[in-house]
Amino acid sequence: MKLYKWRNRLDVACTDPGLAVKAMSVFFTSRLRVKKSPKILVGTHHKVLSVFMTRIFSDFANITNRTISIGMAENVDYKADIIFDHHSQFDFSKITCEYVGLHFRRDPRDLVVSAGFYHKRSDEPQLHIPLEELGGKTYQEYVNALESMEEVFLFELDHSAAYNIRHMLEWDYDRGFQELKYEDIVTPEGGAVFRQAINQWPSPKTEKSLLGSLFNFYSIFGKAGKKNVHVRDPRSKQYQKHFTEKLYREFEARFADAPTVLGYD
Repeated sequence: MKLYKWRNRLDVACTDPGLAVKAMSVFFTSRLRVKKSPKILVGTHHKVLSVFMTRIFSDFANITNRTISIGMAENVDYKADIIFDHHSQFDFSKITCEYVGLHFRRDPRDLVVSAGFYHKRSDEPQLHIPLEELGGKTYQEYVNALESMEEVFLFELDHSAAYNIRHMLEWDYDRGFQELKYEDIVTPEGGAVFRQAINQWPSPKTEKSLLGSLFNFYSIFGKAGKKNVHVRDPRSKQYQKHFTEKLYREFEARFADAPTVLGYD
């Protein structure tokens, strides 16, 4: 029964024979693990690899007999072996044991563009809730009623995109997490960047190898990622195509230092 449940959860991964064999091997050896591994913390932001990393670490948790909690701030279970906060708002007062961590960031200007296009078409439930502050319209209804993409991006500068840019700026970059940029991950070399980031983790080599294989599988260049409709366009510096003079001015007025602070001069 347990094997059936495992295969049922990973039926997509099993379309890759090499990954399936590696996963099966780790599945059994992890049940024999005596020493408890450090807690794993994964911090993303909206439109900064949340879905991609959720797929990787959910499968990894299932295979390696770890518990995982996915959410944000107080809505995660800090007793879990893997804590995935998709807004990087960990309550570190609740983490008293050894941990390893990954944190992801993105060029804030590209985040504005990605959010604008995404919120016009996404079926995420929170985008379809009538909001009093938007005159009773849902977030998606409101942005789709705007007359141009310039207006959509300007709206994002004061709403969802702004919220997430502030979270990236507020993140404590001295926490000892491995810091990774979106732009380095969504390339053919992204797997090597990811594997290097987790290379020093005190985890079994077989488990780190499995994480690397899951990355490759769910990558936009992998077997599962090529079918991923969640990704509109992974290329960097999209803002150069979409930002008008007004958008540049308004971005500067709100987040003038953000590109430099986040490492995007």
